[in-house]
Amino acid sequence: MRIGVPNCRDDVSLSEAARLMAEGGLGFLVVLDEDSEVVGWLDEAMLARHFTKDYEKLTAGVVMNSDIPRVPPDIPAAAAVQIMLDQGLQQLFILHESPGPARAAAVFTLRNLVRVMAGLPREEGLGVGAPRRTAMDAFRDRYTKP
Repeated sequence: MRIGVPNCRDDVSLSEAARLMAEGGLGFLVVLDEDSEVVGWLDEAMLARHFTKDYEKLTAGVVMNSDIPRVPPDIPAAAAVQIMLDQGLQQLFILHESPGPARAAAVFTLRNLVRVMAGLPREEGLGVGAPRRTAMDAFRDRYTKP
């Protein structure tokens, strides 16, 4: 599983969401509200459905799916894979919900499974030992004036 989840705010344009996906080499984002609570998710298919429309005027919050495919952190990998296959999903999210609002903690993807099956090492910069922003950095970003 990947600790840390790529995300965007619900008010970003679809173009910006697409840029974040492309630059991160990922096909999904978790969508956050102004309080950084998880409110939905986006994937490449959701963006593609709006390509022929005037997507420059649409935001992640308008297009996102608010039904977040989630599993508990202690679910066996085989069970998570079966859920993804049954529901036609490429990823499942692990949310930290207690106490307080839902926060994106980790994601398990079919890509993770394929890497394990191939015997490849863990992706660089991911997992428990990956560098993270401190809570103080997040506080400063939110409450200091530019």
